[in-house]
Amino acid sequence: MKESMELLEKALAECKTVPDYLSKAICVTKQHPIQCSKISWWKDGLWELIAEFLNTHPDNVQEEYFMQACALLEAC
Repeated sequence: MKESMELLEKALAECKTVPDYLSKAICVTKQHPIQCSKISWWKDGLWELIAEFLNTHPDNVQEEYFMQACALLEAC
């Protein structure tokens, strides 16, 4: 889970419209991946935050990193 959050962070590094709630979720997940993976609803919550963010049609998302991050998150 930590690796997927690191890739997601890279994917969003140049995007100026990343909401605080998503940045904070990425940060918490990166800092506490084991604990977050034990929370049954955590991954579903991350997917909801990502979907909400994508619905804003953000600019400057690094697609390659983003796709890798999503694939790793799905595999967790």
